[in-house]
Amino acid sequence: MTLKNLGFVLADHEHARLVRPAANHALHTQWRLDSAKAHQASHDLGTDRPGRFEPRTDPHEQEGRKFAQLVADELATLDCEEFVLVAPAAALGEIEAALPLAMAKRVIGRLQKDLLGVPDDALQPHLAQWVDAPKRGPMDGE
Repeated sequence: MTLKNLGFVLADHEHARLVRPAANHALHTQWRLDSAKAHQASHDLGTDRPGRFEPRTDPHEQEGRKFAQLVADELATLDCEEFVLVAPAAALGEIEAALPLAMAKRVIGRLQKDLLGVPDDALQPHLAQWVDAPKRGPMDGE
């Protein structure tokens, strides 16, 4: 695969961005996605109280799962042939669980780290094992 077909998905439960390498290996954000409900109070997201036979669930956790599904759906529309998922452990697991099998096969690496606040020009040291790799194979960097 060429670098132009590689995408890095940086995400957490509230925000995501797709970063792509240029021919000179410089990294550039192509799109951002933010949860509309990320900073709402629990009572604004829905009831805190389960019904008589419903298990207690945290509304923020539910919104995090919904956001992971939104990220997975957005990835399915992109022209990247390979992806590296970069997220804290919980968000990484939820995004992976939301990916359809065909998309999951395109994931070539995972990095359990929160890099959302890192500017594009400072990402290279964190992602170099994939950007600088002359020939990538399945699951490199795990």
